[in-house]
Amino acid sequence: MILSGTIKKTIHAGLSAFALSLAAIAVPASAQDAASTGDNAIAPEQLAAARELVDVSGTKQQFEITLDQMRPLLFNNVMGGFTTQEGGPELAALIEQKYDGGLNGFAESFAEQFSERFRARFPDFRERLAKLFARELSPEEIASVKSFVTSPVGRKYVSLIPAMAAHMNQAGEEAGEEIAVTLTQEMLQPILMETPAS
Repeated sequence: MILSGTIKKTIHAGLSAFALSLAAIAVPASAQDAASTGDNAIAPEQLAAARELVDVSGTKQQFEITLDQMRPLLFNNVMGGFTTQEGGPELAALIEQKYDGGLNGFAESFAEQFSERFRARFPDFRERLAKLFARELSPEEIASVKSFVTSPVGRKYVSLIPAMAAHMNQAGEEAGEEIAVTLTQEMLQPILMETPAS
């Protein structure tokens, strides 16, 4: 399906950055968010404390930052997908002719509507994160983390999380590209050396 691959990559990258920013706040590295595992055993007061921790940890702000970062990527991926994928140019020409605002308007509208629908899912993300905190952190640990993130140094730390996530993403992309190029050359070299010249 046209665009599905590029859109999925954009969403994955955005959510990875969001998850990294949340993990940096409180969740142990070994914690796994197994869907609904043990949710019934969470005491109501523990879940309430965990929800409060989510709220004071800047989660909503991190979510909005991630969404803002994803939007131009979504726009670019829609535009790029129509020019690089099979059948894309023909569909792009049809959209340009029939969609109000042409292809550019279509891509902008897609990014806008996607952002609105994704933003509407935040309560679910918040609840899932609260359940994760409630399962993995004791009441004392929740109180300690909350005390930290609401302190001056904690607020400063939380404010740096988007930059931390951006740096990690950039470093990962740069390392991935470098490794991919080097590894491809290394693996192709013996094959190309064995291929007789035509």
